[in-house]
Amino acid sequence: MNAAPDLAAPDFAAEAVTLSVSPRRVGRILLAVVLTVAAVGTAADWIIYQVAADPDDGLATVARRFDLGHEPSLPAWYSSLALLACGALAGLIAAVVRRDRLWWGLLGLLFAALALDEAVMIHEMADGVMHEALDGGGVLYFTWVVPGLAFTAGVGALFARFLWRLPATTRRRFLLAGGTFVLGAVGMEMVAGAVVDSHPTEAAGIASPAHIAVQTVEETLEMLGVLLFLIAELDFLAAAVGAITVRFTPCGPPGAQDARRRRGSSPPVPQPHAEAGSAG
Repeated sequence: MNAAPDLAAPDFAAEAVTLSVSPRRVGRILLAVVLTVAAVGTAADWIIYQVAADPDDGLATVARRFDLGHEPSLPAWYSSLALLACGALAGLIAAVVRRDRLWWGLLGLLFAALALDEAVMIHEMADGVMHEALDGGGVLYFTWVVPGLAFTAGVGALFARFLWRLPATTRRRFLLAGGTFVLGAVGMEMVAGAVVDSHPTEAAGIASPAHIAVQTVEETLEMLGVLLFLIAELDFLAAAVGAITVRFTPCGPPGAQDARRRRGSSPPVPQPHAEAGSAG
């Protein structure tokens, strides 16, 4: 009797799946996330500095995982992911849009660097060194804002021509997003520095209700700026490309995929023939 073929061979002739991404819908969802993170972070700051008996006791230690100004924390994790998403979208645009590929790629690297800074606190560590060297006070109490302003001006000058070549709507959205982010990251940090410097000690200044309020505005503006960038990139991608096809290729030697498809679409299995008995 002939052996029956393998009927358990997987069927790779599945229909294509279409994933539709709406910038407006993504924006609404992430706006709700940003507002929730900001509200929870503000409540956590209030618990740490105004409710807990000591900023290092058990309740405060738990609340620090949601602190807007502390890393690692949930707000820092979200901000890092959002910056990475902006970088990934810029890289995707560089891959599928022919014009200004270099500049889109550089923009993606810039967002990746900002995500790294958000995750590992590079500018905060630099501030500790610079504060001792420069002995800043008032709006320059957090001395990292000095190189931060210079970095912002340098990035603006570097990307000016690229920004001018973008469609008018995208250009306006990028300017709004960048302005919102810089206003939060640098502008409100300078206000926070003045608040902290007005108290007898840094610890007292950071624990003050005024600093908690300023920090809430600062971090919210940063998250909103990144969100505006993300939506602008999605909208640009939708207008420039419309649809992107992604094809996944299974692992294996060349030709293995075709062989699997042939097995998955094998013809019906023939029924075994009955053997005729001899008449006795």
